[in-house]
Amino acid sequence: MTGLKCEQLLKKSVIEYKTPYSIKVIERTPSDEKIREIPTLTLANNVIKGFQFIRNTVETNHLDNRGINGSFLPSVIKVCEEQFKTLVPSSSSKESRYNYIQPSIYGAIAVHWYCPAEVLPIDYLAYIYGQETILEGKSEIAKENLANKLHYFDYQIGINRNNIDNERGIKLNKKGVIVIDKFNPNPEYIDNNNLLLLPIKLPEIDSSNLVELLESDEVNVLMLALIKATEALHHCGMM
Repeated sequence: MTGLKCEQLLKKSVIEYKTPYSIKVIERTPSDEKIREIPTLTLANNVIKGFQFIRNTVETNHLDNRGINGSFLPSVIKVCEEQFKTLVPSSSSKESRYNYIQPSIYGAIAVHWYCPAEVLPIDYLAYIYGQETILEGKSEIAKENLANKLHYFDYQIGINRNNIDNERGIKLNKKGVIVIDKFNPNPEYIDNNNLLLLPIKLPEIDSSNLVELLESDEVNVLMLALIKATEALHHCGMM
């Protein structure tokens, strides 16, 4: 649901709610802190609940990242094989499907659902995978070569290799779904109830007739009238 690796989920990363379909991933080192927003393939609230359950269930305080992978990764790989064998075709009989879930399959779905049409899939993937600096200053050809080495496009969405669906951002008109801030020049804010919260500029109005203003069909006028009415009640000692 997030494309995060085993050690990121269990210890390395702090995960916080951002929007109904995205989370913030915070990775701290003694000298630095990196924060990025990534899309989720299900409701972010469910991802947060799952993340909290894992952290509360599995004891990792005594392990570093290498110890986490040594202790838990074999089991994770086994479960991936069991759960995805009927959903994900294997590109090699010698490699586990786990090797493709994070660097290719999650990304292919994320681009198809959430990447704006004007954003290059390579740039979108590099950011959500935390590999943005690798592509900085590179030409388009150099980016494509790196993307192949990083397995970005090992899996693609389509009927077959000759009929790939290159459409992207197909869920950006879905309620509660917005472009992640990195690629959104005018980010909007969404609360936990999937309601779009836009800043409202309140006008200067004559509040002498609050009854008439409270019956207004204009949201900004109505909101200011409610504020004025609340202030009046407060001053009268009724609140």
